[in-house]
Amino acid sequence: TPQIMQPELKRAQLGVILAFIVNGFTAGTFVARIPDFKAILNISDGLLGLSLLFVSVGVFAGLRPAGRNSARFGSKPVIFWSTLGISFMLPFVGWLPNLQFMWVALFFFGFALATQDVAMNAHIQFYPGIKTSEIHKVLIQSAVDLISEKTPNYQYVASNLLNYLLRKEVFETKIEMPNLINVIKFNIKKDL
Repeated sequence: TPQIMQPELKRAQLGVILAFIVNGFTAGTFVARIPDFKAILNISDGLLGLSLLFVSVGVFAGLRPAGRNSARFGSKPVIFWSTLGISFMLPFVGWLPNLQFMWVALFFFGFALATQDVAMNAHIQFYPGIKTSEIHKVLIQSAVDLISEKTPNYQYVASNLLNYLLRKEVFETKIEMPNLINVIKFNIKKDL
């Protein structure tokens, strides 16, 4: 890592700080509104609990694309678009015309939160001149660091990223993985 903080690194760190602020603000706003959800929709505690699972389903659905997109495009655009997604979804989470609308809004809110979370944790560890293989390893470690009893699904992000890295190294490609016939031809040419 560089000894002196370069301007682009300072901007990157400021961007991550702002993304963390947006993340904390939206999560705090969401949690504070949970009792209102029940009152506005006139639903039972059980149905409210079931409805809140849509956030978790969205988080789970967002983990794999978050890691894959951060590895493919870098964490900066993923943070940018997911932060916009969170900011865009927050009013929809608060606007509750019916229960089904709430479910869809909570799903996409969770999806955007997971995407931002993975990308932010990876981005904070990047520096100018970092190799793409190191970026991939940072993404894997970021996902591993997020694994806990409350968030065990990050193990799937870490394993998928590791699998993607291994396939990238073995097949010597950064874009698309070859199909089986191309793998066979490749191995024949190398006398494997």
